[in-house]
Amino acid sequence: MSTGPDRRDVVVVGAGLAGLAAARHVAQGGLSVEVIEKSGGLGGRLATRRVDELPVDHGCPVLEVPAEGPLADEVAALDPVQLDAPGRPLGLRLGMTALPKRIAGDLDVARRARVTALVPSDDGVVVLDDVSPSPRHAACVILAAPGPQAAALLRTAGQEGRAAALDAALYDPALIMLAGLPAGLDRPAIRPGGGSCALVVDEGAKRPIPDGGTVIAAHLTAEVSRDLIDDPDDDRIMADYLPAVLTDLGVDGEPSWTQLKRWRYATPRGAAADGSRPLEGRILLCGDALTGTGLNRVFDSGLRAGDAALRMLRR
Repeated sequence: MSTGPDRRDVVVVGAGLAGLAAARHVAQGGLSVEVIEKSGGLGGRLATRRVDELPVDHGCPVLEVPAEGPLADEVAALDPVQLDAPGRPLGLRLGMTALPKRIAGDLDVARRARVTALVPSDDGVVVLDDVSPSPRHAACVILAAPGPQAAALLRTAGQEGRAAALDAALYDPALIMLAGLPAGLDRPAIRPGGGSCALVVDEGAKRPIPDGGTVIAAHLTAEVSRDLIDDPDDDRIMADYLPAVLTDLGVDGEPSWTQLKRWRYATPRGAAADGSRPLEGRILLCGDALTGTGLNRVFDSGLRAGDAALRMLRR
């Protein structure tokens, strides 16, 4: 429908699970769509980094999805590993990021670009970011960012009421300690932590680890993470909290490497209040700010937003 290098039918802000589901649904419906993502990766907390070429999940630790449905089909295509843990969750051999990469396919994604403002126009929304030399014009925008970021952008568009409703979407942060260990662990793959640690995930249960070792991802509690989220001293945090985790695991010897990952908006603990009107107007909303936790609900919210954009622009 739209023409010209700076015009799209739909711009999606955020390349997490909901944003990618919305964008792909719009593209499959025949409209032009671009995703703008402030980070360098896809999938939000479905995140994997490589350490010595080994995939290590440093966000969402496992997949818990229904046995049937659109998201279950996407996961099944990636040949998941069923883990020895309560609820029989799934892991991915290539890492959690394999799922958003599959959904993204060949979508047009602008990475490392932070959207700074949304300006309503007579026939759509002007989208401003901190990288592009000229603004984009979209007939419709889908906001798939965490609640506080989406609320800030709604305020730039003069939509204070909807933004205030999103303010109810609260999040706990998370600090995740990654460590390479010299030997594997006895199962289970996921075990509760103790004290300052909420849970420990054995990455070796998802994929082979060279030389008989393993990698753990130890998630600090929400309370500890809130206290430390703005503390820049990674080495001190690891020194203060990792030894107790290793002792609880019965690990002898020092880790071969360690890393610390911070997530400011890790776990939703409150959804948007009534009044956010997610599927009204030319700025649509989706994601965990509306649904709370649950990958399937998040994915479905993206599909609903994409469907609303298709209905709007096909009139």
